[in-house]
Amino acid sequence: MEMELPSYVKTAIEYLNRNGYECYVVGGAVRSTLLHEEIHDYDLTTNALPEETEAVFRDFPVIRTGMKHGTLTVVIDGEMLEITTYRKDSGYKDHRHPDSVAFSSSLKEDCARRDFTINALCYHPEEGILDFFGGQEDIRKQIIRCIGDPEQRLNEDALRILRAVRFAARLGFTVDPLTKAALLKKKETLRYVSEERIRSETDRFLAGKGCPDLFTEYIDIFAVFLPELNSLSETEKEEIREAFRKAPDNSEIRLAVLLSSRVFPDAEEVMRRLTYPNHAIRRIKSLLSVKDMPFDTETDIRYIINRLIPEFDCYTDYMKAVREDFPAERVREMHDAVIRNGDCCFLSDLAVNGKDMLALGLKGKEISDALQKSLSAVIEKRIPNNKEEIIAYLKKKCKSDAYTG
Repeated sequence: MEMELPSYVKTAIEYLNRNGYECYVVGGAVRSTLLHEEIHDYDLTTNALPEETEAVFRDFPVIRTGMKHGTLTVVIDGEMLEITTYRKDSGYKDHRHPDSVAFSSSLKEDCARRDFTINALCYHPEEGILDFFGGQEDIRKQIIRCIGDPEQRLNEDALRILRAVRFAARLGFTVDPLTKAALLKKKETLRYVSEERIRSETDRFLAGKGCPDLFTEYIDIFAVFLPELNSLSETEKEEIREAFRKAPDNSEIRLAVLLSSRVFPDAEEVMRRLTYPNHAIRRIKSLLSVKDMPFDTETDIRYIINRLIPEFDCYTDYMKAVREDFPAERVREMHDAVIRNGDCCFLSDLAVNGKDMLALGLKGKEISDALQKSLSAVIEKRIPNNKEEIIAYLKKKCKSDAYTG
């Protein structure tokens, strides 16, 4: 098989080869080629030591931040390319980081320290694919399998536990039985992994096509950092799986589905525990807040739009997953009519503002209360979104001196 390499990758390989060093494309780019997937970046591996690599590319911009781990980033034709020296196994003191970095002169030894067979494939334009551990066969069989002893691989880096199920979910693969047994046996070592990395891998897992079935199959792994899952009944687990199946392959929607469960009474606390950013927390809380709102009339839809932060399609996809009776097509038709008519749904759309309230003699909380009352009246079509009508409504509604000015 021949890979179509971009010119900047070919240049890097040629420069290293010309100076007497080996150099191969390794990992994800080779895997993606075999799976006919889009390639997002290329990683190169070489027997040149970091200082030797830097010398080879002395005429190019070089970023040395990964130097102590054997990685340099070379900028060729404006593209950033990571080049890493062959490494070999060393001890792992914390189930995450190696005690030290030991360089190797052997490509096979470098590949042997990697996580899964499908990620240890190498490619050279003249040699083709080099496959020391059966990665191509595992791709054909659609299997995720650790290289060598799976317990040792996972003991070195506990994040590989989540990476295994994430790859299986994304690719629609199954996990090799020995690797699966090791994943479950070593699951507690995930406690050594940072919340940020757990969150990142979990999000990518939730977006995978194989997520629904794998979530229930490996729920004990997710329960290490989401212990609330231990309280789910078998019926509830099946309900989550079915809701995941109905949802699109979207991490945000599936996370909202999961956090809709009664075992997660405080979605914000869970998300903060996993270090989700504030904007993500607001979006999920918004989805959860509209779950039980009525959706039978255009007025209902205007209130939902007012409350909703994510896109309306996100709302309908979420509701289809969690509500058996949700009439998605009719709800979308009402939404389209509301948008087409230019209906007022937000304070920013209202024909009056804070200055108008000040002119009525209002101050402080009275202003926000009056604006909210006006917005509700407009959303419910009790009054039109017209300045004179709204002010007349407020004067009639509130008889206090503050409102009559």
